[in-house]
Amino acid sequence: MGGSVPARRRRIPSWGAAVIAIAAAGLVGLGPAAGMPTAVGNRPSAPALGAGQSPDFVAESPCFLDGIARSGGACGSAAGSGGATPLLTGGSRAGPSARYGAAEVYDSGLGALLLFGGINATGGLLDDTWEYAGGHWTQLTPASHPGPRAYAAVAYDAKGGYVVLFGGLGATASGGYTDLSDTWTFAGGQWTRLSVSVHPVARYGMAMTYDSSAMEVLAFGGVSVNFTSYAGTTYSDTWTFAGGAWTKLSLTVHPSARGGAGLTYDTTAGYAVLFGGCGYPSGFCGEALHDTWKFASGTWRRFSFAAPSHEYGLVALANDPANGTVVLFGGADNSTVLGSTWTLDSTGWIRWMGSPSPSAMAGTALAYDPSAAKSTGGAVVLFGGVQPFVPTTFDQTWVFGSGAWKKA
Repeated sequence: MGGSVPARRRRIPSWGAAVIAIAAAGLVGLGPAAGMPTAVGNRPSAPALGAGQSPDFVAESPCFLDGIARSGGACGSAAGSGGATPLLTGGSRAGPSARYGAAEVYDSGLGALLLFGGINATGGLLDDTWEYAGGHWTQLTPASHPGPRAYAAVAYDAKGGYVVLFGGLGATASGGYTDLSDTWTFAGGQWTRLSVSVHPVARYGMAMTYDSSAMEVLAFGGVSVNFTSYAGTTYSDTWTFAGGAWTKLSLTVHPSARGGAGLTYDTTAGYAVLFGGCGYPSGFCGEALHDTWKFASGTWRRFSFAAPSHEYGLVALANDPANGTVVLFGGADNSTVLGSTWTLDSTGWIRWMGSPSPSAMAGTALAYDPSAAKSTGGAVVLFGGVQPFVPTTFDQTWVFGSGAWKKA
């Protein structure tokens, strides 16, 4: 895969009245409109589960396509505003409210995980800021902050000494959705909006991490939607951010256009790793992908080893330097949400088999916390997520370390 085409454009199918589905569908828009057929075609059956195990995937319900309750036929009438039924919430631990599509990263200056925004159970966009330290969540109250959004790109710029946040799916004054292109930093407990003349076009679902070798932030791809025509675009451009400025790289070989990919820097291997994503904005995750790429010395290269057996979009990916691996959890395609955990080392992908584990979900926030092992017995921290076909949103915190998941 590769080439020089920067984006792919597809017209999103009819959205019906429930524009909220762009949030529930994460990065890719809505499939059939409300009131369309209740049949959803062939769906895989869930495997038998052992004691304490969560399903590896959740199949799509005919009455809850793309996270929205469908009216008509056997589904009856959809309740709630705009024909949408609010998602249920799972979990009860104190901390951030149930959400998905939040931005999460370890802030070395803060000495804690930082979490911002996301989408709540009714499709509302959030703008709250939280820190996670010592096994506990604490809400922060900065004087100013980015506007409500989900699926913003985020990374900690170690050289600059601050968190960088870009774009996302935002809200308009009239209550609709819009793509964002603003750049913010977080340092000393405060958010600051940067004035930059050059930056990626407005988008959400862009993958971003800090490239420790190059000492700059690395970003790839994303999705934009025209909320008037509902035409969508996925991108395959690569950007770096350093010294307060964005730079677009001119590359002939790169991953194909996609949004919702996982991207992290593998400190053990010494390069950035990108996995999966949604190839075009149609349905829940049009053209779900499962290819693995590395980025080093300004060059993309696709790995030849076997990838995880299922295509994944809206994946959660994080470096785990304590165990010398990259951790992958969950994700979704156009009909299922996955709950499997994989680790990547120099030999390839290995599926983790064990219990307990988080429920199958997509849109989770996942980041490595070097201090987590002291308080919760793990190192990679997961928060929130959504099962849009059930539907359920989560406010649970899980920690993965020493080869096991533990609910915090």
